[in-house]
Amino acid sequence: MALVLVLQQVSDAGRVKRAANTNCQTNPSEMDSENVVDDADTLSMSCNNDAKVVSCIWRHTDPISEKETGSLANPTILCTGGPDDSGKTCLSEPRVTFRNTENSCAIDVSNTEPEDTGRWIMTAVTLTNSGSTQDSEKRFEVYTYNRSEVVMIDEDSMPETSIDTTYNWDTREEDWLDGTGGYENVEFSCLAYGGRPIPTVKWYIDNNDNDDLSDDDGDLGHFNVATSSIGSDYDYIENSQSTIDFQIDDKLLEILGPDGYGIDINPETGSFSFDVTCEITQDNQVTAQETMRIDVARKHDNGQLKGSLIGVIVGVVLAGILLIIAVALLVFAKATSRWCFADDEEPNTKPSGPVRGGRGGAGGGNPQAQRRRP
Repeated sequence: MALVLVLQQVSDAGRVKRAANTNCQTNPSEMDSENVVDDADTLSMSCNNDAKVVSCIWRHTDPISEKETGSLANPTILCTGGPDDSGKTCLSEPRVTFRNTENSCAIDVSNTEPEDTGRWIMTAVTLTNSGSTQDSEKRFEVYTYNRSEVVMIDEDSMPETSIDTTYNWDTREEDWLDGTGGYENVEFSCLAYGGRPIPTVKWYIDNNDNDDLSDDDGDLGHFNVATSSIGSDYDYIENSQSTIDFQIDDKLLEILGPDGYGIDINPETGSFSFDVTCEITQDNQVTAQETMRIDVARKHDNGQLKGSLIGVIVGVVLAGILLIIAVALLVFAKATSRWCFADDEEPNTKPSGPVRGGRGGAGGGNPQAQRRRP
C-alpha cells in the first residue's frame, strides 16, 4: 500500500497541471435571441486564468460566413495580443480593444454590428512551471441587434406589392355576378428575415395604426392573422412569417365604408382600393413597414330598382291599365246597348194587326171628322 502511494506521488509530480480559464463573463451578462446587445453599443468578454498569460487569441466568424465555409478555419475577426498590448486595438479589427493582464484575457468590442452575432472563441496561451506553453479555450455566445429585412409575398409565395380581387355580390340585382357563387378570399404574408430581437408584427389598414388587425378580440373581427417562426439556414438567425387573410364580403365593405375608414366602396368607376400595412417592431421601436395594395372591382349600384323588379312593376301597371280599359268598354257597351247588351231592350208593344177606324167607314181609310150642320 505504501508503495502505491509513493508511485502516485511521483506520477503527480511529473504531470503538468493544465491551466484553466475561470470566472469567464460577458457584459451584458445575459444574451439570447430576445436579449441582445444594442446596435453600435459596446460588448465586453473576459476570462481569468490560473497560469501566467503569454497571449490571448480571439476568433469570430459571423453565422452566414460560418455556414458557407463550413468551419471556423477562416474567421472574419482574428485578434492576438498579450499583457503588454492592453489598451491597444486589434490590427485587423480596430473596433476590438485588448484589456489583458498576466492572468486574464479580455476585449471590448465597440460599435457592435449584426455580424458580431455568433460564436467568439478565446484561446489563452499560458506558461507552465517547466517553461513550456499550453493553451486553454473558452467559447462565448453573442447576440447583437439586427434589424429585420421585410418583404411582402402573395399566397403563391411570390414577392408582390398589390393584389387584384372582386366583390362578387351584385347589390342592385341581389344576385351573384356571372360565373361566381361566393365571396373572394385574399391571403398574403409579411416575411421578416433575421430579426434580433425577434420582431413583433402588427397589421393595419390605410396607415391607421390604432386598429391592430392582429387583435382577434378587437372591434373589426374580420381578419385572420397567424404569426410564427419559420426557422433559418443559419445559426443565431431567426426568420418570421405573419400571414393575413380575409373575405371581400359585406362585412369588409362595412369596415371600409363611410362609417368605418371612410372609403368610397361604391364608386361609379367600378373599383376601389385600400392598403394593408405590415409593421415590424423590435425592442419597442418600429423598424420596418411594408404595404400591400388591395384593388377591388365592384359593379356600381346606382340605387335604382333592379331590372327584374322593374319588369314586375311594369307588368302590374300594364295589367291594371288593361283592366281599366276592359271595364270602361263594358260600361260603354251597356250604356249604348251594344254587343250582347242589345238583347236586354224593352219588348215592342205596338199592335201588329190593322187598327180599326171610326164610324167613317170600314177599312183602312182615314177617318173623317163629323161636322155639325149649320
